[in-house]
Amino acid sequence: MKRPLSALFSICISSFAFAEDPDSRLSIFDPASFEIRPEGHARIYYDSSANDGIYDRAFVSSVTLTGAEAMHFAAGKFIWGSEPKKQTPLERILRSLGSALPLVLIEIPMIGAAHEYGHFRGYNLAGMKDPVFGSSDGSDIDYIVDPGSAFRQIALQSFIPGEFLFASQSSKEFEKFKKDPDRQRYEAFYQAFIDGDGLNQEQHIAEMVGLKMLRGRAHPLDAIPFFISSAGTIAYSVDGKSDDITLYVKDLGRAGIKTNANQIRVTSQLPKLISNSSISFVIAWFDYWITGDDAVEPLALELGDFRVNWPDFYSYLTLHGPTVKGVERISWRNYALHLSYERSLADDSHEAGLMLEGDVFRWLSVSAEGLRNFTTGGTWLEAEVALRPLALFGEADPLRWFEFGAKGYYGRGDTFRREVTGPTLHFEEETTSGVKFFAVLNIKF
Repeated sequence: MKRPLSALFSICISSFAFAEDPDSRLSIFDPASFEIRPEGHARIYYDSSANDGIYDRAFVSSVTLTGAEAMHFAAGKFIWGSEPKKQTPLERILRSLGSALPLVLIEIPMIGAAHEYGHFRGYNLAGMKDPVFGSSDGSDIDYIVDPGSAFRQIALQSFIPGEFLFASQSSKEFEKFKKDPDRQRYEAFYQAFIDGDGLNQEQHIAEMVGLKMLRGRAHPLDAIPFFISSAGTIAYSVDGKSDDITLYVKDLGRAGIKTNANQIRVTSQLPKLISNSSISFVIAWFDYWITGDDAVEPLALELGDFRVNWPDFYSYLTLHGPTVKGVERISWRNYALHLSYERSLADDSHEAGLMLEGDVFRWLSVSAEGLRNFTTGGTWLEAEVALRPLALFGEADPLRWFEFGAKGYYGRGDTFRREVTGPTLHFEEETTSGVKFFAVLNIKF
């Protein structure tokens, strides 16, 4: 039986429905049905191919979400309780809100720290690799920048009136940048890239959570990092002088691309209101309060074993201006096709992509993705293999808790994806390639 609010929403849009009675995953010759199972993920990436000192986008996002999901798992087990369906709706509301509110207070500075690491990545790609925190009082806080210190400093600044910290570089790195003729040729592009890379880090976190939701693995508490990061561009404070958005508009204008704050904070953000993840997370919370079911079921049109998901929407600040990105997932049992389309609101550059993913066997997952920017002619390719070695010994769910693997990537020319996740920019090197290794813990709620 469908959950009340999900069923009501399905009626409103005629034929939207959700998969029921999932089976176990076996092999490519006997694939199982799409499965909804909330999980806590701890995924860590290591890009051995990146230039020395480069902060990898996926690594920053995965470290942030690993911490958040560990807290979600603990809250789900010890505060929400092991048998929420036996609780009254009022008890479920009190338990869930009682855990969510402190998590929000913790995860805001966590994602704030990730935002600053996004800027550090921007500096790194511009050749500056001595990160420090600048302070609103004009001084530099010169210490080894690590995730713990970044979180601590950003959390504490809320209690210091008028004080704020921001990602920066030591003075010698700025001097080196100014004296480098190759860097100065593209100085305006580098500055715009650095300006926007903090908010881009937040959007990447939102997209990772959204992908988890589309795959049927999200828990209602995952809505916390999703909405904090997805709404980061709207919530970002703009003073019209030295904030990221104002500087991005100014520096991008110097590079010949015209945009404005309204285009960034309003036009590019509106599609998120009807995004699959936004709607599904809201429905999941109300469904949990009513029924005690903690699954987050992505909105989808179900045609037999085929599921056509309602699209997700994101927005990035690129060197072509702010973009709107739509992601559509079409699945058949445990195999999926992802279609993406991203367009700049400033110069109409546009990019499309296709990704195939699935479980070949219970112990082996593969994916392959290709993107093409039809304006610049740039391309981006990725392929990933993930192994679950313990699943070789049986079909029990606990044997799926560990996996590891590698993702190879290749980029040629100018693409939005290269800007967001690549280790170099297109005007530095025509091509880029590498391999990222990763390890994952999957813990069922």
